[in-house]
Amino acid sequence: MTLIKIKSIGSDPEFFVKNEKGFLPSTMFIAGTKELPEEMGDGFALLKDNLSIEGNIPASYSKKEFINNLEFLKKLINIAIENSPVPDAKITYTDEARFKRAYLMSEDGMTFGCSSYEDAWEIKKVPTPVLIGLNTRQIGFHIHIGYEILDDSDYTKDVFNVAITRAFDALISYQSDKVHYSKTRRDHYGKFGSYRDKPYGVECRSLGGFFTQEKYLGWVYDQVMNVADFVNEHIDDILNAKNIEEVVKINFKNNIKIPE
Repeated sequence: MTLIKIKSIGSDPEFFVKNEKGFLPSTMFIAGTKELPEEMGDGFALLKDNLSIEGNIPASYSKKEFINNLEFLKKLINIAIENSPVPDAKITYTDEARFKRAYLMSEDGMTFGCSSYEDAWEIKKVPTPVLIGLNTRQIGFHIHIGYEILDDSDYTKDVFNVAITRAFDALISYQSDKVHYSKTRRDHYGKFGSYRDKPYGVECRSLGGFFTQEKYLGWVYDQVMNVADFVNEHIDDILNAKNIEEVVKINFKNNIKIPE
């Protein structure tokens, strides 16, 4: 039975920047903020989020467009870095970074741009993470899934958001931990089940920034498309599962190999 159909995939990934002196705050390269991002045209934007650089891409309607949009976003960030007075700086592909204490204790270092989010496993709202006591910062590769609910569905959008997020965890984020795992990020900023409701669908927040590398982008796109098939075929099993391991055991297309 086909209950939902994915219409678009978007993202607002975050990146850390470093040179030989260590990780550097986004304020050295970007002036945009959550409230007033640097609009780059055609749906692309750059802004600072805590100590990371966040970028926005327009909604993508094909695998090629998704990959091209993210690669173009990285080019825009690299241009901003190259135009800065900081020598030899570059974006990195990591989930977590240790900054100098002066950066951590700055206004930007203590400001978290993310508002509260929903937990698809505990079915509750989670407040903005607390940064006090953390000597690192974490980033994510958040995926925005635009989807259509077909007319013959008996489920509400809230229910689909939960099912899609749980499926996203099982088919993508759980699998990604086999390649790259950051316990601190998983515990604080990339918890399984984290999502936000969006007018067009849902934003899944459990995937790490490590997977913004070009070699993983096609895999991420394919797995997001598999999420819809998974939900269409197993929605009741997904909703009745007590934890992510029970969803993983359904084992639908979980054997897709992640690129080396």
